[in-house]
Amino acid sequence: SDFAGDTTNRKSISGYLIYVNQNLIAWSSKQQPIVTTSSTEAEYVSLSDMIKEILFIKGILEFMKFKIQLPIKVHVDNKGAIFISQNPTVKRTKHIDTRYHFIHQYIKDGVIEIEFIQTEKNKSDIMTKNFAKDKHESKCEDVVQKVNQEQG
Repeated sequence: SDFAGDTTNRKSISGYLIYVNQNLIAWSSKQQPIVTTSSTEAEYVSLSDMIKEILFIKGILEFMKFKIQLPIKVHVDNKGAIFISQNPTVKRTKHIDTRYHFIHQYIKDGVIEIEFIQTEKNKSDIMTKNFAKDKHESKCEDVVQKVNQEQG
């Protein structure tokens, strides 16, 4: 996510890319419904939205009798958001609505595993940040290659 990028309402932008077997199958870039007070909170809200989508896709794949290998690995480039997701008793986040804290149960149950990824390697930044042309092209290179391979 970005943090308070909209200067009129200070809401952040969430963005994610979801892959199944290295194939991009879902993506999103949208404004968050709440104002967060830190980049960690913005990332945590974004993580929650992404996990909801992952669980929806998981349900569809299971319905179609695909075997899902658990835990599903989720890459996050914010160590604070990872800490909050793995520690349900963090007191400083009491003001974050419970609709975002559902993440804790899926981690505890072994369905989701949160992994740190360096910001430079985070492909989903293209969904939330404005980059100069060169950096934008390098960030989306993998995504474009996959789409071209599938169409070609």
